[in-house]
Order: sequence, then structure tokens, then C-alpha cells
Amino acid sequence: MVTTEVTARPLTREHLNDSDSYILELYDTVYIWQGKDSSAKEKYAGMKIAKDFVKKNNKPKGTKVSRIPQYTEDSTFKSFFDGFYPHIKTDFGTGSLESSTSANQDMSALAAAQIKAKELMFDQLGPLDQVTMKVYYVEPDFRSLTEITDPRESGKFFAESCYVVYLKSASHEYFINWLGPRTLSENISKMATTMDGLTGGVLTNHMTRMRVKKGHEDESFLAFFPNGFAILDEARVPMDEWYAKTAANGVLFRIQAPFGGGARAIE
Repeated sequence: MVTTEVTARPLTREHLNDSDSYILELYDTVYIWQGKDSSAKEKYAGMKIAKDFVKKNNKPKGTKVSRIPQYTEDSTFKSFFDGFYPHIKTDFGTGSLESSTSANQDMSALAAAQIKAKELMFDQLGPLDQVTMKVYYVEPDFRSLTEITDPRESGKFFAESCYVVYLKSASHEYFINWLGPRTLSENISKMATTMDGLTGGVLTNHMTRMRVKKGHEDESFLAFFPNGFAILDEARVPMDEWYAKTAANGVLFRIQAPFGGGARAIE
């Protein structure tokens, strides 16, 4: 099977031919878009090529290979192509129950749930100006934490790492475990034990633990990063190194809106 790279930029919806299959490579996801008229042989080959691509190019551990038949594109996939969104008027009022259309996703209920969670957190913690926050990097062994003290790293989480955000007020404490890569349950348990060390092993009903997966940051989480929150698609490096590399090579950010709120999370 022959593959040909699409070098034209920007990528547009017109680049996706109904009779072909395509591979879109992201940092930790590889999409296989399958045109409605592409052959079964081509669809199968596309999946195999994508999986081989992950191994050949040493993609990060946990890289997902996702198959996307035509007309089932999610918002992340669409965001990389010009021309998907001008037809928004057809997204509402469809007769069929297509899960890919926003008309059939209960976004108002999702937003309401996020707002309720935010209100509960703020009710428990009290005024934000009376809440102290510390952010810890979870070491690769999942058994130790390193506090982030470099102000340049504030609000910047590396995608291949896990973090703990510790919020404390006079009335309540929150321990938020942010998961960048796919994490085994045994390592999540190790992190939970490690977080116990922040309170000397003492747990009370005035403490709340929660987990946030990469890309699932809601308004309650982002409220504690007033200067913005960015996910850096790489392994954690010293900020001097990251800024030097960025100055030399530039950087591209993708805007991503949190559930039920404005766009303040960027990747």
C-alpha cells in the first residue's frame, strides 16, 4: 500500500477524499480517517500502517490509535482542518440520533454538572484569596513528589507527567491528581499513598481527593490558574531548556475550551 504525505498547509476538509484513507499524527494520538468510499483493504492497511508508525517513530507510551469513519469526526480532529465548521447550521435539528452531532449531546446538563462541582468546591474552600495552592510534580517512581517552585513553570504541565495540586483553606483541603499519560491503576494507588504524606497520613472528612485527566480540565480546576493553563506535549525538562528550545524553534498552541466554560486551557 502506497502512502503519500499531504504537505499543503493549512490542512483543509477538501484534502480528505471520500475514496481514500488518511493518517493524522498528533503528539500522543494517531487518527486514521476512513473515507466512506475507501476500500476495505485500504481501511485495514491504514490501521496497520498507523500502528507500525507508532513503533517506528517512538511515539510516547500510551499513544492512542483511533479509527474515524467519515462523518464521525470529533472536535479535536476537526480542529486541525479548515472547512469543517462552516456547516454548523446542519448540526442542530437532525432527525437521526447521531452521537457525533452536538444537537444530540446534552451539553447543558454537562455544563450544569460542572458548574455545580465548581460551586461545591468554592463553598467548601471559601474565598479564593484565602486558599493556598502548591503544585507537585510526581516523580517517575510514583512514590515521591517535587514541589514546583519556578514561577515560569506555573500553569505549565508536561503531558508525559503526573502532578498533584494541593489546595488548602481554613475549612477544607483538596488534593487534585492530574494525569498526563495513561496511568496504570497500581501507579494511581501509589500516588494516592504518596499524597498521604502531604498531611502526615491524617485523613479527615474535611479533605477531598479528585483526579483530572489531561484535556478534562473544567472551570473549577482552571480557576486556580488565573494566568492560564498550558499542556506541553513532551517530557518534563528544566524551564531554561524549554524556553531556549522554544526561542530557537517556536511553538504552536491549540486552544481547547474546558467543559461548560470559556477557552482558557491551551495545548
